[in-house]
Amino acid sequence: MRFRNISNWEDPTRDSLLLYFAQRLDELTFEYTLDSYRSPTLNAPFLIGECLKAISSHETRGLPASSVLHILDETEERLRDNVVVKALLSIRLENYLSFNRDDLNSIKSRLRVLRQELEPRTYALKCFQLIKHRIGTSEKRQIDFLASEMVTTLQNLKVSAFHINSTVREFFFGTRTISGAEDLDDFLGKSSHIIIHSKYASPLRRLFIT
Repeated sequence: MRFRNISNWEDPTRDSLLLYFAQRLDELTFEYTLDSYRSPTLNAPFLIGECLKAISSHETRGLPASSVLHILDETEERLRDNVVVKALLSIRLENYLSFNRDDLNSIKSRLRVLRQELEPRTYALKCFQLIKHRIGTSEKRQIDFLASEMVTTLQNLKVSAFHINSTVREFFFGTRTISGAEDLDDFLGKSSHIIIHSKYASPLRRLFIT
């Protein structure tokens, strides 16, 4: 865990989980963080897209079906026990995953529906909501997971790790006084506003304007 100056925090002991969240965002996006401490390159919403691309390549270019199944295995793993996925799906995940692996058309149809339900910007907003809840209920392991999912999603929406990191440092470890939950509301609220009102992914580079 990276250490930053927290002299601007009114009560870092009381707000230890908020501090942990901010430190994890910093660590996940710091330029020299070891790869083993970084967030994954892809998460569930984007793995679904990769799987659909692999099916398309199989159908149009004759690439082996094994390449599809390899990505499908990883996609399933990332979908299971994922609190964001569970919060967004309208039906049980098992209803989507109970497919015949020899029937790529059926797999493609189910993945297309899943892609709609787990649209990346919707996924990011749900991460924000769950982060706020988990910080309020002391679920540190889930905070770690959600911070990682948040970073992966934003980076795949073309927000650079450098931009996220510099904004986190400015917001949480700069001159601004951090007094508690209202600061998390401000941080996530502005992020949510930009996502909701962005027509394209590219304007998300402004994500954390304070």
